[in-house]
Amino acid sequence: MLWGWALAWAACTFREPLQATPPPVEAYRFVFLVDTSGSMMGLGDGKAVIFPKVQAELVRFLKTLPPSEVVFVPFHQGPQGERRFRLPEELAQAVAYVQGLRATGQNTWIYRTLMSVLKAAPPKEGVATVYYIFTDGVDNDRQGPYRMADVVQALKLQQGPYDWVYYIALGAPVPEEVRRGLGSLPRTRIQEAGVGEVPTLGAYTFKPVVLQLGNLMQTPEAQAEVALEAQGQPKPLRLLLDDTALQKQGAFLEVVPTRLEAGSHTLTFRLRGQKPKEGEYTAWLCLEAPEGTLVRPEAVPVRFAYHPPATYTLVPENVPERLELRRGESATLLYRLEGNAWAKEPLPLSVQSPKGLEATLNGEKGPLGLRPGEKLEVRLTNQNLTPGQTVQPAFQAQAPPGSQLSPLPPMPPVTQPKTLWERLLDYWWLLLLLLLLLLYLLSRWLSRWWAAQRPWGEARYVGPPPDCPEKRLTLKGRVDLGQVDRNLQGVQIYPQGEEVGLTLPPHLSAKSPLGGRRPLRVENGETFPYGTPVYFYGDNPNQEIANLTVYPLGGEAHGNEKA
Repeated sequence: MLWGWALAWAACTFREPLQATPPPVEAYRFVFLVDTSGSMMGLGDGKAVIFPKVQAELVRFLKTLPPSEVVFVPFHQGPQGERRFRLPEELAQAVAYVQGLRATGQNTWIYRTLMSVLKAAPPKEGVATVYYIFTDGVDNDRQGPYRMADVVQALKLQQGPYDWVYYIALGAPVPEEVRRGLGSLPRTRIQEAGVGEVPTLGAYTFKPVVLQLGNLMQTPEAQAEVALEAQGQPKPLRLLLDDTALQKQGAFLEVVPTRLEAGSHTLTFRLRGQKPKEGEYTAWLCLEAPEGTLVRPEAVPVRFAYHPPATYTLVPENVPERLELRRGESATLLYRLEGNAWAKEPLPLSVQSPKGLEATLNGEKGPLGLRPGEKLEVRLTNQNLTPGQTVQPAFQAQAPPGSQLSPLPPMPPVTQPKTLWERLLDYWWLLLLLLLLLLYLLSRWLSRWWAAQRPWGEARYVGPPPDCPEKRLTLKGRVDLGQVDRNLQGVQIYPQGEEVGLTLPPHLSAKSPLGGRRPLRVENGETFPYGTPVYFYGDNPNQEIANLTVYPLGGEAHGNEKA
């Protein structure tokens, strides 16, 4: 939290030029230089007993200060020692010290005391110091080495951006050299109290130190959240607006409310009157505090724009429709950010990349602030996508307040391509079916092959007359009788369930006494029982050329010939 104060004058009559923000405050220090000469108790040339009132006001004010260091320097013939306390830890000791002070000294050596204090407290970055000087007299160190000009010179050299000097004259006139010297410095104030009176110490801190209203062309009314922190019990703060640049164009800015007390508030600003020229403006919100109250800062810059909205467009320059990246591979996409004349703020950009895909923007993880006219390189790297997986990265952007962002271009989908083996695995079910079919066919073939290798029956063959040669056959698989007798070319027998199947060529015929009856014709493809003779005929249907009787394996105990 930043603590510092300045007394506001009406209508921003005192305002420093806007500068770069100084380093942040790390510590706070309040230095109280208290006149302890006898005149503060009405002795000598004293006009009133004022010292007990000073003590009471210091005690009251101490109890309202933020965490800080307080320094007390009682003085009359120069500084009379120094005591330091840390608040709030040592508040009780600080109060006891103030209540124990006595005003019994001689003379009022203000300049000598100020120079001693300034030399003992050289400037330190990050420390904000406020000097309070309480006196009911004027410097009477006629032979002393210092004058007010020396004090002013020392302050010029070491006064920090948050340091203030508050000179409180208690019923005494302020010398011209003091008025002129302090008046030449920033952050110095003089307050003159009546005889026997002590001003009520108070302080305000106004936050934030800069107000941004956005673009009032789009919305003529804007709100700003502010906080007013108080030390002591100061009276309400008055708000005034200095908008000279607008008034020259017949326009003006108004703010409500115009009075604030400690706490959080919402300020409403409205642009009234004629339309100003397009551009960017800075008005000043002047903070006018009541007498005796410090306020930091005196005036707050109120920045706003009056122009068409800024527009941003991200344009692809070298972007394919889709990407295929194997694991570890990368691709770079090129874009360019375009904007109109009012697009001056950077556009925060990032890429939402799915798990397994890494994205960098101009070599950084993002988000990245990109200004109009700048190029963008998006590098996509496949870190851990799965085979065949397709992911869709996407841009994310937040347009600056009051600006417009064209729809962001879609990024190309990224796929990790599959290998041939991975593609085949996609059809595992089909491969499994093919494998099962292959195994089935193989088993059928093996079954047939095995059946062909194993005897299934025996046969007695009788050849044509007049010799009628007889042969014994062992039957395996499908038996071609043409290998036994050339007259039987094309005749085949084979096991068919519990009977024997027969294949006959067209030029031959066959008969068999089926069921013990007279021989009947056996057609091609028909079956006949085991043990039943089959007679074969050629061109002459009455002339037998051979006969064959088939028995089950082991049905007859005769020597065999393999067929």
